[in-house]
Amino acid sequence: MIRCPRRATLLLLAVVVPILTACREVSQPALDAGGPPDVLVPVQQNGAWGYATGSGTLAIAPQFERAYRFEEGRALVRRDGRYGFIDTSGTAVIPPIYAAARPFSEGRAPVRPDSLWGFVDREGRMVIDPRFRWASRAPGDSLPTVAPDAPAPARDASGLTLVPPVGPTSYFSEGRARVRRNGRWGFVDRTGELVIPPRFARAGDFHDGLARVRFADGRAGYVALDGTVVWPPDAR
Repeated sequence: MIRCPRRATLLLLAVVVPILTACREVSQPALDAGGPPDVLVPVQQNGAWGYATGSGTLAIAPQFERAYRFEEGRALVRRDGRYGFIDTSGTAVIPPIYAAARPFSEGRAPVRPDSLWGFVDREGRMVIDPRFRWASRAPGDSLPTVAPDAPAPARDASGLTLVPPVGPTSYFSEGRARVRRNGRWGFVDRTGELVIPPRFARAGDFHDGLARVRFADGRAGYVALDGTVVWPPDAR
Protein backbone atom coordinates (compact mmCIF):
# COMPACT_ATOMS: atom_id res chain seq x y z
CA MET A 1 0.00 0.00 0.00
CA ILE A 2 1.10 3.59 -0.64
CA ARG A 3 0.58 5.88 2.35
CA CYS A 4 -0.28 9.46 1.53
CA PRO A 5 1.25 12.25 3.67
CA ARG A 6 -1.28 13.31 6.29
CA ARG A 7 -1.56 16.88 5.03
CA ALA A 8 -1.99 15.76 1.41
CA THR A 9 -4.63 13.23 2.48
CA LEU A 10 -6.67 15.85 4.28
CA LEU A 11 -6.52 18.12 1.26
CA LEU A 12 -7.59 15.29 -1.06
CA LEU A 13 -10.53 14.32 1.12
CA ALA A 14 -11.56 17.92 1.59
CA VAL A 15 -12.22 18.39 -2.14
CA VAL A 16 -14.47 15.34 -2.42
CA VAL A 17 -17.65 16.91 -1.04
CA PRO A 18 -17.86 20.03 -3.27
CA ILE A 19 -16.78 18.14 -6.38
CA LEU A 20 -19.15 15.19 -5.97
CA THR A 21 -22.16 17.26 -5.05
CA ALA A 22 -21.62 19.39 -8.16
CA CYS A 23 -21.52 16.40 -10.54
CA ARG A 24 -24.43 15.91 -12.90
CA GLU A 25 -23.92 12.20 -13.46
CA VAL A 26 -25.22 11.00 -10.11
CA SER A 27 -27.19 12.48 -7.25
CA GLN A 28 -26.01 11.38 -3.81
CA PRO A 29 -25.53 12.76 -0.30
CA ALA A 30 -22.26 14.53 0.48
CA LEU A 31 -19.45 12.17 1.40
CA ASP A 32 -18.49 12.04 5.05
CA ALA A 33 -14.70 12.03 4.87
CA GLY A 34 -14.43 11.32 8.57
CA GLY A 35 -15.94 7.81 8.41
CA PRO A 36 -14.56 4.51 9.76
CA PRO A 37 -10.93 3.77 8.78
CA ASP A 38 -11.86 0.65 6.76
CA VAL A 39 -14.41 2.45 4.56
CA LEU A 40 -13.12 3.35 1.09
CA VAL A 41 -13.69 6.93 0.04
CA PRO A 42 -13.06 8.57 -3.37
CA VAL A 43 -9.94 10.74 -3.60
CA GLN A 44 -8.45 12.73 -6.46
CA GLN A 45 -4.76 12.85 -7.30
CA ASN A 46 -3.19 14.57 -10.32
CA GLY A 47 -6.58 14.79 -12.02
CA ALA A 48 -7.46 11.08 -11.60
CA TRP A 49 -9.77 9.46 -9.07
CA GLY A 50 -9.07 6.47 -6.85
CA TYR A 51 -9.95 5.29 -3.34
CA ALA A 52 -8.36 5.62 0.07
CA THR A 53 -9.26 4.29 3.49
CA GLY A 54 -10.57 6.61 6.17
CA SER A 55 -7.12 6.53 7.78
CA GLY A 56 -5.49 7.87 4.61
CA THR A 57 -4.05 4.70 3.04
CA LEU A 58 -4.39 4.65 -0.75
CA ALA A 59 -6.25 1.41 -1.54
CA ILE A 60 -7.15 1.74 -5.25
CA ALA A 61 -4.74 3.75 -7.36
CA PRO A 62 -6.16 6.88 -9.04
CA GLN A 63 -7.16 5.81 -12.57
CA PHE A 64 -10.73 6.98 -13.15
CA GLU A 65 -12.22 10.14 -14.63
CA ARG A 66 -14.85 10.08 -11.88
CA ALA A 67 -15.33 7.86 -8.84
CA TYR A 68 -18.26 7.66 -6.42
CA ARG A 69 -18.74 6.08 -3.03
CA PHE A 70 -19.37 2.37 -2.52
CA GLU A 71 -22.93 1.10 -2.20
CA GLU A 72 -23.56 -2.62 -1.56
CA GLY A 73 -19.97 -3.49 -2.40
CA ARG A 74 -20.01 -1.71 -5.74
CA ALA A 75 -18.77 1.76 -6.70
CA LEU A 76 -19.80 3.68 -9.78
CA VAL A 77 -16.80 4.89 -11.82
CA ARG A 78 -16.24 6.57 -15.17
CA ARG A 79 -13.50 5.73 -17.63
CA ASP A 80 -13.18 6.94 -21.24
CA GLY A 81 -16.50 8.71 -20.89
CA ARG A 82 -18.47 5.58 -19.98
CA TYR A 83 -19.76 4.24 -16.66
CA GLY A 84 -19.31 0.92 -14.91
CA PHE A 85 -18.82 -0.53 -11.42
CA ILE A 86 -15.86 -1.84 -9.44
CA ASP A 87 -15.66 -3.93 -6.28
CA THR A 88 -13.59 -3.04 -3.22
CA SER A 89 -10.47 -4.62 -4.75
CA GLY A 90 -10.70 -2.26 -7.73
CA THR A 91 -11.79 -5.01 -10.15
CA ALA A 92 -14.23 -3.90 -12.85
CA VAL A 93 -17.13 -6.27 -12.12
CA ILE A 94 -19.35 -4.33 -14.54
CA PRO A 95 -17.29 -2.88 -17.42
CA PRO A 96 -17.66 0.84 -18.21
CA ILE A 97 -20.03 0.53 -21.16
CA TYR A 98 -22.92 2.80 -20.12
CA ALA A 99 -23.63 6.39 -21.10
CA ALA A 100 -24.91 7.06 -17.57
CA ALA A 101 -25.62 5.14 -14.36
CA ARG A 102 -26.64 5.54 -10.72
CA PRO A 103 -25.47 3.74 -7.52
CA PHE A 104 -26.75 0.37 -6.29
CA SER A 105 -29.54 -0.10 -3.79
CA GLU A 106 -31.57 -3.22 -3.04
CA GLY A 107 -29.40 -5.13 -5.51
CA ARG A 108 -30.29 -2.96 -8.49
CA ALA A 109 -28.52 -0.09 -10.26
CA PRO A 110 -30.09 2.14 -12.92
CA VAL A 111 -28.06 2.25 -16.15
CA ARG A 112 -28.55 4.01 -19.47
CA PRO A 113 -26.97 2.30 -22.50
CA ASP A 114 -28.32 4.93 -24.91
CA SER A 115 -31.49 7.00 -24.49
CA LEU A 116 -33.51 4.73 -22.16
CA TRP A 117 -32.88 3.50 -18.62
CA GLY A 118 -32.94 -0.05 -17.29
CA PHE A 119 -31.53 -1.87 -14.26
CA VAL A 120 -28.63 -4.29 -13.74
CA ASP A 121 -27.90 -6.59 -10.81
CA ARG A 122 -24.59 -6.71 -8.92
CA GLU A 123 -23.08 -9.07 -11.55
CA GLY A 124 -24.02 -6.75 -14.40
CA ARG A 125 -26.97 -8.72 -15.75
CA MET A 126 -29.71 -6.53 -17.24
CA VAL A 127 -32.69 -7.54 -15.08
CA ILE A 128 -35.05 -4.79 -16.25
CA ASP A 129 -34.70 -3.95 -19.93
CA PRO A 130 -34.03 -0.29 -20.82
CA ARG A 131 -37.51 1.14 -21.36
CA PHE A 132 -37.87 4.08 -18.98
CA ARG A 133 -37.17 7.77 -19.19
CA TRP A 134 -35.88 9.82 -16.23
CA ALA A 135 -38.77 12.02 -15.02
CA SER A 136 -38.38 15.53 -13.64
CA ARG A 137 -40.53 17.07 -10.97
CA ALA A 138 -44.12 17.74 -11.88
CA PRO A 139 -45.99 20.83 -10.67
CA GLY A 140 -46.93 20.36 -7.02
CA ASP A 141 -44.86 17.17 -6.69
CA SER A 142 -42.34 16.74 -3.87
CA LEU A 143 -39.84 14.87 -6.04
CA PRO A 144 -36.34 16.27 -6.57
CA THR A 145 -35.61 17.68 -10.01
CA VAL A 146 -33.56 15.23 -12.04
CA ALA A 147 -30.01 15.94 -13.22
CA PRO A 148 -29.77 18.00 -16.44
CA ASP A 149 -28.19 15.10 -18.38
CA ALA A 150 -31.50 13.21 -18.49
CA PRO A 151 -32.24 11.60 -21.87
CA ALA A 152 -34.89 12.78 -24.28
CA PRO A 153 -38.45 11.75 -23.34
CA ALA A 154 -39.20 8.13 -24.18
CA ARG A 155 -41.63 5.66 -22.66
CA ASP A 156 -42.16 1.95 -22.85
CA ALA A 157 -44.95 0.52 -24.99
CA SER A 158 -47.47 0.76 -22.14
CA GLY A 159 -46.68 4.41 -21.43
CA LEU A 160 -45.02 3.78 -18.03
CA THR A 161 -42.56 6.35 -16.74
CA LEU A 162 -40.20 5.41 -13.93
CA VAL A 163 -40.12 8.14 -11.29
CA PRO A 164 -37.32 9.04 -8.83
CA PRO A 165 -37.88 8.38 -5.13
CA VAL A 166 -38.08 11.01 -2.43
CA GLY A 167 -34.68 11.13 -0.76
CA PRO A 168 -32.58 8.01 -1.49
CA THR A 169 -30.57 7.58 -4.67
CA SER A 170 -32.17 4.28 -5.60
CA TYR A 171 -35.50 4.01 -7.36
CA PHE A 172 -36.43 0.97 -5.28
CA SER A 173 -37.79 0.99 -1.76
CA GLU A 174 -38.71 -2.37 -0.21
CA GLY A 175 -38.66 -3.96 -3.65
CA ARG A 176 -41.00 -1.46 -5.27
CA ALA A 177 -40.35 1.48 -7.60
CA ARG A 178 -42.93 4.11 -8.41
CA VAL A 179 -44.15 4.50 -11.99
CA ARG A 180 -46.50 6.97 -13.65
CA ARG A 181 -48.84 6.51 -16.58
CA ASN A 182 -51.33 9.07 -17.87
CA GLY A 183 -51.00 11.11 -14.70
CA ARG A 184 -51.67 8.15 -12.38
CA TRP A 185 -49.20 6.38 -10.07
CA GLY A 186 -48.44 2.71 -9.46
CA PHE A 187 -45.46 0.44 -8.70
CA VAL A 188 -43.20 -2.10 -10.43
CA ASP A 189 -41.20 -4.81 -8.66
CA ARG A 190 -37.47 -5.59 -9.00
CA THR A 191 -38.12 -7.59 -12.20
CA GLY A 192 -39.92 -4.66 -13.83
CA GLU A 193 -43.37 -6.26 -13.51
CA LEU A 194 -46.25 -3.88 -12.87
CA VAL A 195 -47.49 -5.17 -9.50
CA ILE A 196 -49.67 -2.20 -8.52
CA PRO A 197 -51.38 -0.63 -11.55
CA PRO A 198 -51.27 3.17 -11.84
CA ARG A 199 -54.50 4.42 -10.28
CA PHE A 200 -53.44 6.95 -7.66
CA ALA A 201 -53.24 10.71 -8.01
CA ARG A 202 -50.08 10.72 -5.85
CA ALA A 203 -47.88 8.04 -4.30
CA GLY A 204 -44.92 7.95 -1.93
CA ASP A 205 -42.21 5.34 -1.37
CA PHE A 206 -42.71 2.20 0.70
CA HIS A 207 -41.68 2.13 4.36
CA ASP A 208 -42.45 -0.74 6.72
CA GLY A 209 -44.62 -2.38 4.06
CA LEU A 210 -46.84 0.64 3.41
CA ALA A 211 -46.85 3.51 0.93
CA ARG A 212 -48.88 6.68 1.37
CA VAL A 213 -51.11 7.44 -1.62
CA ARG A 214 -53.69 10.02 -2.62
CA PHE A 215 -56.82 9.05 -4.50
CA ALA A 216 -58.37 10.93 -7.39
CA ASP A 217 -61.08 12.33 -5.10
CA GLY A 218 -58.44 13.87 -2.82
CA ARG A 219 -58.55 11.35 0.02
CA ALA A 220 -55.23 10.13 1.43
CA GLY A 221 -54.52 6.54 2.44
CA TYR A 222 -52.03 3.68 2.44
CA VAL A 223 -51.42 0.63 0.27
CA ALA A 224 -49.55 -2.58 1.06
CA LEU A 225 -46.82 -4.13 -1.07
CA ASP A 226 -49.39 -6.23 -2.95
CA GLY A 227 -51.51 -3.18 -3.74
CA THR A 228 -54.14 -3.80 -1.09
CA VAL A 229 -55.57 -0.54 0.23
CA VAL A 230 -55.38 -0.81 4.01
CA TRP A 231 -56.70 2.65 4.78
CA PRO A 232 -59.19 4.18 4.22
CA PRO A 233 -61.15 0.88 4.27
CA ASP A 234 -63.83 2.08 1.81
CA ALA A 235 -61.20 2.65 -0.91
CA ARG A 236 -60.37 -1.01 -1.46
